[in-house]
Amino acid sequence: MAWKKLPRVREEYYDYNERVITEVLVNALIHRMYDIMGAEIHIDIYDDRLEIESPGGMYDGGAVQNEDILNIPSKRRNPVIADVFQRLGFMERRGSGFKKIYSAFNGDMTKIKFYSDINDFKVILYNENYNRKTTGDKPPITADKISINSWDLENVIIEYLQKNEYITNKIVKEKFDIKDTKSKVTLRKLVSENILISEGANRNRRYKLNKKFK
Repeated sequence: MAWKKLPRVREEYYDYNERVITEVLVNALIHRMYDIMGAEIHIDIYDDRLEIESPGGMYDGGAVQNEDILNIPSKRRNPVIADVFQRLGFMERRGSGFKKIYSAFNGDMTKIKFYSDINDFKVILYNENYNRKTTGDKPPITADKISINSWDLENVIIEYLQKNEYITNKIVKEKFDIKDTKSKVTLRKLVSENILISEGANRNRRYKLNKKFK
């Protein structure tokens, strides 16, 4: 994971799309050939890419690299295993795997490559942070890449007020599971820094975000 510290938030950028990796691994387990003695699924991680290779090519013998991945017919080599994964919630419906990968990348299929022959099926995922690490390029600021787990309490409060009119000490304590003292100290600090505006008194006190921070 790469990350960049901004004035009040930390932006995180995963090397690989988690949804895509899950989908590729699920498909490798469901569609591999299990009757080849000594064969196994390989996961190889390099600086610039991740490769997942499973025994057995396309069930119909075709080459995936020559196919339109949005129109590949669903043919299950191992229907019982596929049914188990569907019951476990790892698989939604037949033929949806490639479409979910396409959707996760917003149609940008330069981030992934598929290859198959009669013996193997390989997926290559390219490290999305590799060029940033080697060239020093700054990743774009994208709101949906911010992870709330990485924020401190101040940033969580600011994010909450960007979506809500006001916040109170009680809301901070209950919503974010924060002790009373820490909540009050943090709110006062944000007021002193002119980030929040305080209205009312005592239990009726509300805090609103200064307009210049919206």
